[in-house]
Amino acid sequence: MPFRKAALGWYRQHHHEAHVRQAIARLESLMFFQGHPKDHDQQRWMAPKDKARNVLARLHREGKTGEQLFLIVLSVRAAYAELGPHGYPEFPLVVIAKQAKRLRGAGGTPRRAGSSRLAPKELRPRGLYLRTLGEMIEEKADIDRDTIEEVRQRAMPSVRQAQEAAWEQALAQIEEAKARRYEEERTTALLRVMGRAGSITVGTS
Repeated sequence: MPFRKAALGWYRQHHHEAHVRQAIARLESLMFFQGHPKDHDQQRWMAPKDKARNVLARLHREGKTGEQLFLIVLSVRAAYAELGPHGYPEFPLVVIAKQAKRLRGAGGTPRRAGSSRLAPKELRPRGLYLRTLGEMIEEKADIDRDTIEEVRQRAMPSVRQAQEAAWEQALAQIEEAKARRYEEERTTALLRVMGRAGSITVGTS
């Protein structure tokens, strides 16, 4: 979320610049020129690139914009630059594709087996076509490293704040677990004494 907010803040300041408008136009054209979208059952048997193109066609059908795809690429790339995993270069491409598919209406309309009713949830996206879809979107966005670094720097104060809050919560949970374990050990020791003595009277302070 910090990287999404930072990407949106950067975009609001630079959306009027020529290279940004050109990137948005390329993304709009990418969705527009993919033909008529097919439903999920038909997509199941497509080749990876055809599946990716079909997702883009559905995005266009549902009225998604180049700005949305541009912001996805920018926020994912900035987050990846900071958080990694840096040893897996295909990871951000898959994340870009999954974020694009999460845009409302982009996942298709899968049906339950043996039923004409629509399934309430979209099937989980997986497969080689995700990498292909991410590559297609990122190529058209064509965001330079300086922009990605600027967004990363914008997000860092919020990221550090979130990390500190998570660390404090983790420490609190550790202390709580220690206290719980101490009480359990104390109770166990007391029960052992009671078992050896037969019975004891416990007073209250």
